[in-house]
Amino acid sequence: MYRLMSRIVRVQGNYRAMCTQAEPATSTVSGWFPPKGLTGDTYGYIIGRSRTNNVPIYEKIKQGGKAITEIRHVRGNVPKAVAEMRKVLKSDADTAAKGKGEIIKISSTFETVVVHNMLCKDKLLNWAQTKGF
Repeated sequence: MYRLMSRIVRVQGNYRAMCTQAEPATSTVSGWFPPKGLTGDTYGYIIGRSRTNNVPIYEKIKQGGKAITEIRHVRGNVPKAVAEMRKVLKSDADTAAKGKGEIIKISSTFETVVVHNMLCKDKLLNWAQTKGF
């Protein structure tokens, strides 16, 4: 990550901000930096961070008590990412589904993967962080 450095300079009686050379950022809001060498080619997919550099995994309980876990900013080979998520959630998915059909759905338009019928943020967050996302 790079931070664009600027300085205030007086030009013809007016003060202006002049951009200088970009320098590596020494800190971020959350204190997280991507691991060196982590690209979309490493796994075939990537889970981007939110604006505040947090992993974008959210739990929601809809009206009627429907439980949803949402993973945003999933780019690249999304079916491969979903297959790995299924491996992580296999024991929970078997008990949660009980004939309710597919519990993981992909929304490629919004770069989102939605896990229905279960709250599994902790497992998915642990999985994403061990991968380096």
